[in-house]
Amino acid sequence: MKALKQRKVKKLLLVVLDQFRYDYASYLKKCRNYISSIKLCDANSIPTMTESMHTNISTGKYPGKHEIISDSYYDERKKPSLIPFPSMYQNLISLIDSGEINFLSRLAYEKGYLVWCVGGKPKTAQLLTQLEACNVRVLRDVATNKAGVQSIHRRFKKPLEKVIDKQNLREYRAKKLDDPRLDLWVANLAQVVINNVLKDASPWLGIIAFPALDYIGHTYGPASRECITAIKQLDKILFNIFSNPDLNDAFIIITGDHGCRTIKTAIIMDEEKDPKKFIVYKRYADMFVVEDEIPIGSLIRKALSHIILDGGMIRFWLQEMNSIARLVEWLDSAKGLGKYLAKICSSLEKSDLQIIEHSRHRNFGEIFALAEEDVAFFRREWFRASRWKITQGEPLVAGEEMPLGEHGSIWEEDRYVPLILSQKIPERKSYENIDIFNICMKLIA
Repeated sequence: MKALKQRKVKKLLLVVLDQFRYDYASYLKKCRNYISSIKLCDANSIPTMTESMHTNISTGKYPGKHEIISDSYYDERKKPSLIPFPSMYQNLISLIDSGEINFLSRLAYEKGYLVWCVGGKPKTAQLLTQLEACNVRVLRDVATNKAGVQSIHRRFKKPLEKVIDKQNLREYRAKKLDDPRLDLWVANLAQVVINNVLKDASPWLGIIAFPALDYIGHTYGPASRECITAIKQLDKILFNIFSNPDLNDAFIIITGDHGCRTIKTAIIMDEEKDPKKFIVYKRYADMFVVEDEIPIGSLIRKALSHIILDGGMIRFWLQEMNSIARLVEWLDSAKGLGKYLAKICSSLEKSDLQIIEHSRHRNFGEIFALAEEDVAFFRREWFRASRWKITQGEPLVAGEEMPLGEHGSIWEEDRYVPLILSQKIPERKSYENIDIFNICMKLIA
């Protein structure tokens, strides 16, 4: 394809595939006619989780500036610096309103673009578009598993709701989210918006966020047959969307938020809010078996305010800052998590420091440690095993009860995603996910 001749484009479509790892781009064979170039794109920040990485894309800033991190439980009785996601999101909106941070969809809206978004995960749609600056937003309702229309223009809402109600009746009904039909459902909703809203509309910015690959990668593993099948289906889904006549001459960007690793060791806590020990599961064939239990001694528990498990890393808040040395020593010892950790905040290499600098903010934690490449820290709500099986030390079925894939780490499999463009742009030496914001702004400036 020819290079982009003019900076301002009238149709810009951003497609974000949740957990679209860098090597998955090779499976997009039907879409080749819509691809001009594929770049390697680095998150260059942690944790490489859905919430923080989507916000990197929408703001062009690292977590150290936008302060969005993965969802955290909140205990009002303890240290108030640990804030839950709704408060994080409100803080982001305040930063946008004050002008400290720009927001892609809002800037496009202010420049006269019709902005629309279809998302399978409500949070990702929130982090990619601000409702007050979005003409049409269609989300999956978590409670009903149906689509709901959010719109600030009534002329779009009623006609869309009628079509989508029919779509809900005949489309995705699976209770499990790790079902590739979820992406087909999102794609069909996107086609509904394109066919009913974009008739002769110009200019516009469209954002579609596909969620199923993330769920499938967690359950079955990033190299599984199920995961590859889902990517191949996405290839067909995207081809059908891009072939829509209303997308003629659209500038298309396809990317992911993060990658995924195959997990061989899973670490959980016996309790989320007042843990007494870590339980270490090792994978053997199709089962995860308890290999180790690491007690959290009374002195360490007394020193701690919070512990947050975040896939590829673990974050700590302290009751008293003079406990740092004691906690680090325990973490690094044979009695602690030492053999499952790649790096602790006190022993980082030069190459890591920039990533940490990009990532640190008030909700990041006072002490943190990074997991080994095949190790993951899992929160209780991330897997399906019953509390009884955990307390009894029973083996857990791989995939069904304990995930086989996880992200959030500093490792390349989690950090790198493809950046796929339908038209050429001026080359750069390297690309990060914050550059997607800048590319989009140059196209609509």
